[in-house]
Amino acid sequence: LHHAVIDTINNLIGSLINEARLTLDDLTAIISAGNTTMTHLLLKIDPAQIRKDPYIPAVNFMPVIRASEAGIKINPRGLLMCLPCIGSYVGGDIVAGVLASGMNKSKDLSLFIDLGTNGEVVLGNKEWLLSCSTSAGPCFEGGGLKSGIRAMKGAIQNISINGGSVKIETIGNLPPKGICGSGVVDIVSELLKNKIIDRLGRIKDNKIFKVRDSDGVKELVLVDAKNSSIGKDITIDDNDIKNLIHSKGAIYTGIEVLLKEAGFEKSDIRHAFIAGGLGTSLNIRSAINIGLLPDLPQKNFVFLGNTSVAGARMCLLSSEALDKAEAIANKMAYLDLSTNGSFMNNYSAALFLPHTDIESFPSVKKILS
Repeated sequence: LHHAVIDTINNLIGSLINEARLTLDDLTAIISAGNTTMTHLLLKIDPAQIRKDPYIPAVNFMPVIRASEAGIKINPRGLLMCLPCIGSYVGGDIVAGVLASGMNKSKDLSLFIDLGTNGEVVLGNKEWLLSCSTSAGPCFEGGGLKSGIRAMKGAIQNISINGGSVKIETIGNLPPKGICGSGVVDIVSELLKNKIIDRLGRIKDNKIFKVRDSDGVKELVLVDAKNSSIGKDITIDDNDIKNLIHSKGAIYTGIEVLLKEAGFEKSDIRHAFIAGGLGTSLNIRSAINIGLLPDLPQKNFVFLGNTSVAGARMCLLSSEALDKAEAIANKMAYLDLSTNGSFMNNYSAALFLPHTDIESFPSVKKILS
């Protein structure tokens, strides 16, 4: 695994220096901002304890080493620095994200959410930071869906239903190829608003979309084969929607537990930073409608894109930023949800659209009524 990581990094570096017309000797420093497991593999440190009780990584703060010691091919005296990790499932990528967001400098209560296969959440301000990680699954990156793809050209990213009319938007305005993470959030929101699915996520017969049985599972045809770029129907089924509900439930419950542990209410959050695989195409209104994000004013949400890269770049170019990243890691507490009783209790309540407690989503209650 270590060699697979190093070979991939060396191949990527090779491509970059060819594009930039540089040589390997020109590269004198590398910053790595990865999750805890990948950081261990990069440095050839056994990550086995990460998945074994009590889930403690071998190392959180890594010394600066020569890149050649890890097997990375740059200038022989070039340095490799890894941003510190917080716990087994909150790594240097989240430290980089908090740095890029600036929430560590604000007196206001802020929320940072990295939406990916692991959904990391950080709550806090310049005085304190509390983090956790939830296993959201791959659907926010287009995985685990029957017609799911990554956010690429032709991916359905937005959909709107007005009366009997359906408007579908794809990345690059190309014929539909599949559904990306932001697309499935938007689709489920629109299906819920138009009562094409119920609050448990079950597809109902309707006059807008064709519904059929596929191996005992109800399936809804969003785009028929003749209008897609892949020559077959693009669909969403009951299992796809169930996967999304489990994923959004995990993220939302992580937010709830952090707020409870810190003694705050959702209404206390002044800034909510969104990072990760959904990029900047996530429809905030749709995300609130399905119960992925708390019911806050939309102006409170800020898209940041790939904050792991943004924070790493800051640290590469500034020793002051690197010092701040280390201060963030020293300040940030890690809450292990696998041993937190209130997480599972709250999680089951979140497996509903938007939530079993509709009163905690007043704007959605108004839309659905």
